[in-house]
Amino acid sequence: RRALERLDMARLVAPGTLVEEAAIRRGLLVTEQLRDQDRFEMLVRQYLARFRQSIYAGNFRYRFASALTRSPILEDPAQFARLDAMLEQLGPDARRAHYLTVASAAVVSGKMAAAAYAADRALALARPGSPDQSRGRLYQAAALYLDAETFKEAEDAFAAINAAMLDPADTALYDAVGGIALSIRSGVEP
Repeated sequence: RRALERLDMARLVAPGTLVEEAAIRRGLLVTEQLRDQDRFEMLVRQYLARFRQSIYAGNFRYRFASALTRSPILEDPAQFARLDAMLEQLGPDARRAHYLTVASAAVVSGKMAAAAYAADRALALARPGSPDQSRGRLYQAAALYLDAETFKEAEDAFAAINAAMLDPADTALYDAVGGIALSIRSGVEP
């Protein structure tokens, strides 16, 4: 709590500076640890309103997704709309990038319902045939393969991925998801 007070003071003393921007990014981690969801969401909205064009915005996106995977928002599908509310002020390209980052982090964290949700949102914003569309389908397939009711949908999403468009980290996930799918289809222990 003391750290959060000091970060708040830094934000107030140096508005519009790198100090304020860094204080908001660090504040995200502190509010997530304190489970202060309202303040977390306020800081996200504040950062996106003031610093979304910053050279540190990519760092923010990863910190945001990482903190979000530990928050109650991604635990309960009824709360997924809160993610939409935090990102609503962004343009389509920035929203898509955030949804993809959240989907990736959710897959890695085993929050498959959240991963499917974020991937669906990203796919709705992705251009057909784009690398982002392939990434969205990858995260969607990874999230859906583990449920018998959505296995066919996962197979369709996985088959539509253009693996040549994936970056190396996503290629490793692509290979892992393909191996798991093959194991599920064949009934062999992965």
